[in-house]
Amino acid sequence: MHNTVDWDSGPAFWFLFFIMLPIVIHFLGGIMSGIPDEPEEYDPSPERPWNPPSINVSINLPNFKGSTEIGTTHKPKKAAKSRSKQPKPKPKQPEPSPQPATDDVVISESVGGLCHLGFKKGEARKLVKSLCSKKKYNSAESLIRDALCV
Repeated sequence: MHNTVDWDSGPAFWFLFFIMLPIVIHFLGGIMSGIPDEPEEYDPSPERPWNPPSINVSINLPNFKGSTEIGTTHKPKKAAKSRSKQPKPKPKQPEPSPQPATDDVVISESVGGLCHLGFKKGEARKLVKSLCSKKKYNSAESLIRDALCV
């Protein structure tokens, strides 16, 4: 049995000619522009020598309890003398007035909502803290509403 369908090569030819040929010419032109016309002379003593790139890394770690800094020695503390004196009583500080406690989730949601409305994060946080010190809020919506009315 013979195949009776003929493959039409016209569309394939136009595809290669109009689509692929400019792309190939573009890449070949880029390759050819990178090749110098005349070979450069080798200069063994350039003006400044080539130095490989370097990366400096520094890490600052906290001084954990019991560890010492490099170059220092740990000196043990002298034993305290036992005295029969009673410790001095600490002066009493006035107790802070009880503030209404708004949930942290409500505060963070309202700060995020105000940020999305165009407030800067610091401004939103200050505004929410000042409002929460006066009144207890149960929802972020009511806190945002009051913040926008101020």
